[in-house]
Amino acid sequence: MGPSMPHGADAQLLAEEQAESASVYSKFARKRARVEEAEHMDDALGVSKSELKGREGQQEAKRARREADKSFRDTRADDTAGFDVREDVLMGGGDSFKGA
Repeated sequence: MGPSMPHGADAQLLAEEQAESASVYSKFARKRARVEEAEHMDDALGVSKSELKGREGQQEAKRARREADKSFRDTRADDTAGFDVREDVLMGGGDSFKGA
């Protein structure tokens, strides 16, 4: 008696195992590619992720946001300074509808 062909169920099981292992491998390859891309971008921008981690990093980001908001608020206040319009012009005058 010589070698025989595997049964259909065995061949199907082998194909499923190969597909699953290929799926897991591609998942890890994509994850590693994302990590490498992030590291490459950090190197290019000069930003270290260790600087952004933890409570200190959150507080620093909050301070930066607060400063940006304050500078925006100050420039907006400077733009509207000196804007003086009489109330009757702004609100439509004091004359009545009947008179118009």
